[in-house]
Amino acid sequence: MVIFAVDGVPRVHGGRTTSILTKARLFKEKAGKDSILVTLYDSSQIDDLAHEFTERGILSEGLTLASLHDFYPDYTEFTGVVVEHPIEEVGLQHRLNSDKGTYEYFDNGVLIMSKRFDYSGRLIVRDHFNGARTVTQSDEFWPDGSYRRQVFMDLYYGVARQELSFRHDGTLRLNVLWAVNPITRVRSPERVTLFDAEGRPERVLPRL
Repeated sequence: MVIFAVDGVPRVHGGRTTSILTKARLFKEKAGKDSILVTLYDSSQIDDLAHEFTERGILSEGLTLASLHDFYPDYTEFTGVVVEHPIEEVGLQHRLNSDKGTYEYFDNGVLIMSKRFDYSGRLIVRDHFNGARTVTQSDEFWPDGSYRRQVFMDLYYGVARQELSFRHDGTLRLNVLWAVNPITRVRSPERVTLFDAEGRPERVLPRL
């Protein structure tokens, strides 16, 4: 097994992702080795990306896409009612942005939200915008429609400053607070808090 680790996998990708996809194909064809491309950041789009790449013929046999967070132990299961997220939003006007594959939502002409649905019509990402078209919050969802992750953005640096991750049963798993280097704008974990099954802060992981 060959493992590739990257920050993320963009839908419209350039040289790095193309190089990895090519190498994975060659490892399978020449050495019979399977590969896994692991993103370091959590994402609800991995399955949809794999489906899209397969449809486009660029995901070779033996290559799997995954998030590092998929390997975090979670023994819970969703037992509630599947949450349906319709395309329409009451009181808002929407249009499909075919270039991005997302629906955009307007309130009196102001862009305030976008949604991305997967190949099965399930909502996977919902972004919220302020009047300057800056993303202020991003919500990600499990296939059952419940929250998988919520991300709150720093409006000055344009990066995530606080992230909430949820278990399959809907309970909060962890909270990550990020520090941002004002020069390089590179993030580093400032504090990670783990929560128990009742949603209570259980312990804080030490900083590395």
